[in-house]
Amino acid sequence: MLQLGISQASAGRAIKAAGFRWKATRWVPHELTDAQKEARVVAAVHNLQMFRRDARMLGRIISIDETYIQYYTPPDPNKAHEWRLSDEPPPTQATLSLSDRADKVVLVIAVFQDQIVAWDYLEPGQQMVKESYLSFLNESLRPYIERSDHFNQRNRPIILQDNASSHTSRLVQNFISEQNWLILDHPAWSPDMNPLGK
Repeated sequence: MLQLGISQASAGRAIKAAGFRWKATRWVPHELTDAQKEARVVAAVHNLQMFRRDARMLGRIISIDETYIQYYTPPDPNKAHEWRLSDEPPPTQATLSLSDRADKVVLVIAVFQDQIVAWDYLEPGQQMVKESYLSFLNESLRPYIERSDHFNQRNRPIILQDNASSHTSRLVQNFISEQNWLILDHPAWSPDMNPLGK
């Protein structure tokens, strides 16, 4: 605003007087397909039947997920805002690219009840693939399950994970089966689970 010779507040008032408003980016949700909705109904019925057979199964669920512990943050917090006319919708931005960030780190965590029981992270810039996920299951989670008094042949662990390709690969599925673990059916509830990771 120094170039105009006026203060930022004065410039803001002039822009608003012209009919513009400072509007933030909003998330654009995508709806599930009919097939995805049907898969969720089938899974819900199956899981409810499992619960009715033995409600204690809830105490055997180990949840596993990944997240970025360093991720892209725009240097300017106002990047997600634009000047728009009052009757215009806010700007939309469905994804933020991480492809050019070399310092992102994927953290994978297994949670049992209220405790983190296993965790690992990848080297900066690496993506979670079936081999790295299998390594986490074998080297981090399996030792915990084997030394736990909570799990045995009658009380097998139930793995709750999303349908990422690294989770559903034949290599991983075979390992889980060999360990005699169960998998809780959990189809996608949104096609945009992690927009930052795409």
